[in-house]
Amino acid sequence: ERELFQEIGGFPQLALMEDIAICKALRRRGSPASPAGLVTTSSRRWEENGLISTILLMWMLRFLYFVGVKPQKLREMYYPSHD
Repeated sequence: ERELFQEIGGFPQLALMEDIAICKALRRRGSPASPAGLVTTSSRRWEENGLISTILLMWMLRFLYFVGVKPQKLREMYYPSHD
């Protein structure tokens, strides 16, 4: 609910992992809930990199975030430059 969202300070200003941070903040306030409707996201990364590679990347980034790697560094890993 909007009131709870405002109480926890809204989305944190992070370069990456803002979804994980807001989930942690919400979990401290009560049980997790799932949206009633469907959620649609882009499949581009999954199609370009494949299922296994993408899952491993997501797991690695989450692990690194939980052990203290800064979100800016994780963002650089998630969005590597194509120079």
